[in-house]
Amino acid sequence: QSAFLLEYGECDKIRKNFVVTLDGEETRAIFNEDMTMNLGKYTVIMLPRGLSKTTIAGIAMPLRDILFQDISFGAYVSNAAPHAKMQLNNIKRELTDNAAIKWIFGDVRPSISDDEKWSEEMFETLTGCAFAARGRGGQIRGLNHKGQRPSKIICDDLEDMESVATDLQREKTKQWAYGDLIPALPELDPDA
Repeated sequence: QSAFLLEYGECDKIRKNFVVTLDGEETRAIFNEDMTMNLGKYTVIMLPRGLSKTTIAGIAMPLRDILFQDISFGAYVSNAAPHAKMQLNNIKRELTDNAAIKWIFGDVRPSISDDEKWSEEMFETLTGCAFAARGRGGQIRGLNHKGQRPSKIICDDLEDMESVATDLQREKTKQWAYGDLIPALPELDPDA
């Protein structure tokens, strides 16, 4: 939901500069003409440090997915479980403390007596959306919520200095990514 950005002149700079040229053909890398994000099955957002990649991909996009009920189950994966849990808590904090969100969408946090889960590793909203947090190398294959696999997995800073220090460590992460992470998405869902 970014059409409001069209009112500001800076959007022209964003549209003109966030492009990729492949085989001589220019493609909009992130934003379409109407400032919606052009996301595919495997989308990589690469921006310099400090330009809000984690805020956009790790908080804003999951909030949009949850509030507009675009997905029923998602996962946030980072280099370590504590970082992934912290990001999940940032999302939960917005859902519970952001007055504008509560005014527009209502209270989506379950009460203690409700069946929905609201923990560090996973939360469910009253609207039926759920998000889980996992660290690199953690159990993600076979992850499901109420019989559904995550239809969106956000990976943010999967590697750190230690995990890329040797060929063996890089290979271990690669094996986990291709053997566990990617297969965690529902195979028959082309939009996952």
